[in-house]
Amino acid sequence: MDENEKKLNNTDKNDDLDFDSKLSEFLNESFKASKELDSIVGEDKSENVVASADVTLTNLETRKPLESLNSLNDKKVHKEESEALKNVSSISKESIIPSNGEDLSLDINESLNAKNKIKEAEDEFKNEVTSKIPKQSNDINDDFKLDTNSQKEKFNLNIDYSKSDISHPKSSHKVSDNNSKKQNKKKKVEVNYSIFTGLIVTVVVLLVSVSLAFFGISLGLEYLGINKSDEVIKLNIKEGSNTDDIAQQLIDEDIIENKFLFKLIVNLKNAGSLMKPGDIELKPSWSYADKIDALVEQRESFETVSVVFPEGTTLLDAAKLLETKGVISDYQELIYTFNSEKFGYDFESLIDNKGKKFYAMEGYFYPDTYNFYLDDSSFNIVKTVREHFNSKFTEDMKNTMRENGMTMDEVITLASIVQAESGSVKDMPKVASVFLNRLKDPANFPRLESDATETYYKDVIKVEAESSKTFTDSEIKEFKDYYDTYVANGLPAGPVCNPGLEAINAVLYPEKTDYLYFCSNLKNKKTYFAKTLSTHKKNLKKAGLDD
Repeated sequence: MDENEKKLNNTDKNDDLDFDSKLSEFLNESFKASKELDSIVGEDKSENVVASADVTLTNLETRKPLESLNSLNDKKVHKEESEALKNVSSISKESIIPSNGEDLSLDINESLNAKNKIKEAEDEFKNEVTSKIPKQSNDINDDFKLDTNSQKEKFNLNIDYSKSDISHPKSSHKVSDNNSKKQNKKKKVEVNYSIFTGLIVTVVVLLVSVSLAFFGISLGLEYLGINKSDEVIKLNIKEGSNTDDIAQQLIDEDIIENKFLFKLIVNLKNAGSLMKPGDIELKPSWSYADKIDALVEQRESFETVSVVFPEGTTLLDAAKLLETKGVISDYQELIYTFNSEKFGYDFESLIDNKGKKFYAMEGYFYPDTYNFYLDDSSFNIVKTVREHFNSKFTEDMKNTMRENGMTMDEVITLASIVQAESGSVKDMPKVASVFLNRLKDPANFPRLESDATETYYKDVIKVEAESSKTFTDSEIKEFKDYYDTYVANGLPAGPVCNPGLEAINAVLYPEKTDYLYFCSNLKNKKTYFAKTLSTHKKNLKKAGLDD
């Protein structure tokens, strides 16, 4: 055996050793990879998990041994083929067919047999490697596949986690992690809206129930007349009035509040055509049925009386006149009711009664001609007069009052002085301008010096205060300081009479003048105006007031 053959044999032996060692190393790495795969998917075999992954031999750190193994395998095959070809090419034709008939094809056959053995070893290696990788349970759709292609050597790992929402903490698979995060996020956001719907429905039902209960109770109280006034109200049902007209009249008189309820009861009692016109007395505290029964009854007309209240009359004079006319029986009762009763009219809320007034509502008994029932109640009289004042004092007048920077009491108080001091209606705007000019210059004209205020104190306050025996002497004297403008500065504490519409408008829309003085001839009602004191003194002589 020559040196080349020795070297070749030594190389073959070394290659065989390397091949065996590489094969052993590859199998060990394969077993490690198998165990690691078991740790990844073996712990979670739920049919609910869906994943698909390609795990390369590089990721499992097995690519290197396999490359070495395949390299040795190719090298050995190549060496065997080269040696066989070399042997074939080195022999001559004669050596192929020797003269002695010896069959030289055995060398070639041996070479081919060696190649087949290598092929068989390679197949056996493949089968052995494949058998070393354990198959997964039925929870995994596709098993590991080993592709020995030299261009692409990797494991294809297909794992079906079709129904599980559990992800293994060691798994780095992005799809599984993302799906798990989305599912967890959905779970966190998910809210049971049925609870809120139930709460809303419950609240709505409770509110509706409370509203219906409150409405039912209110309707019942209204029907029965509970918490209503027990005052007797006289009214006249006009000829030809139908149910709707009568219901509206009762509302206007504050006898009822619910027109629909009244008409319903009338229909239930079949009393629509039975209610009769004429005078009637009703109480708000009666039930709707009792009021309708009273309207159905035949009745006689009540006797009425016409009463005229001139502009500038005082509340005391008006009350005494009503008593004299037989409308009321006690003037003191009417004065008390007039100063204490409220009916909810707009102007009433604008009156300030915090001062030192003698009569809280003096000035608001609107002077006019009224028709009253004889022997009527103070409540009915006061309500009628108060309603009349409210209709006269319009929204435009209220707006002008505010624009002039005046209060309701200031307007009526000054109007009462203008009413008492003016000789005629046409002079009222000039008279109002004199008092307004004085009020604008308190340094030079601190007092208005109106005779009407002094008269009111003497004829009304002092007389009534002394007769009532409810005031001390010192308290009566204090009222002089509050009302007499020869003593008191500025406007008096309250109106000194009940002014008419002309006097009120004169204060709201005064004439623009520089007058600071005036005087009137009581006989011819002529008024003289002056800007200076010297001119005023001359006018006093003209008016016959120089004494």
